[in-house]
Amino acid sequence: MTLRALDYPREALAQFGRERLLMECDNELEELMRVVACAKEPLTVALIEGLPAGSILWDVGANVGSYTLLAAALGLGVVAFEPVPENFAALSRNLALNNLLKEVVLLPIGLGQGHGLLWLHRGDMRAGAASHTIDAQDLHAKGELHRQLIPVMSMDDALEYFNLPPPTAIKLDVDGFEIQVLAGAEKTLALPSLGQLLIELHDSWDGYLTGWLAERGWQVAETWEHRGPIYYGRFERVVAPGN
Repeated sequence: MTLRALDYPREALAQFGRERLLMECDNELEELMRVVACAKEPLTVALIEGLPAGSILWDVGANVGSYTLLAAALGLGVVAFEPVPENFAALSRNLALNNLLKEVVLLPIGLGQGHGLLWLHRGDMRAGAASHTIDAQDLHAKGELHRQLIPVMSMDDALEYFNLPPPTAIKLDVDGFEIQVLAGAEKTLALPSLGQLLIELHDSWDGYLTGWLAERGWQVAETWEHRGPIYYGRFERVVAPGN
């Protein structure tokens, strides 16, 4: 047995934008990455804190809930999508820990272009892990340790089937599956309520994704890229036609 400097599970108190919230940490990854998530993505925090009262945030790829927690604590309506079982369980516990569980619509599904079962290829089974890939075929993915089938449906179908509150803003972080999610969201993107998207860009869609949105009238308003010892990615805030 290897001894660790930190004993888990434990609770960590973090500054989430203007809010101080609790997160339950079952491993080092959650403590080192998710508790400080708001510090490493200031554009995401600025979007959430800038939403007016009554706004609805759709958190697509919510992981263990860093941004869902912040939005709910600020009194916003939140719909959170998270298909990874360990992350969904941690997301639920973190919301309960802050007495916010009843304030958020939680859906344990992935979003994509259609509906059915797709393979989730996983390189890390810990809660808080990311960079999983989704594919229609049972193929060996780079870095894969395990794979499992997950339920996937389009954003447009989820909006209608679950009678969800229409989003004011969408945070999209799905590790390379962005274009499939947006391709299944044509009706959602046209909703008059929806004013902005916050997208973490994946290298495979760089340029193509913003071009795809531009064809539909969406324009990049802000770009932020993390520079430092750990690269956290590039983020773009995209605004709806007429905004």
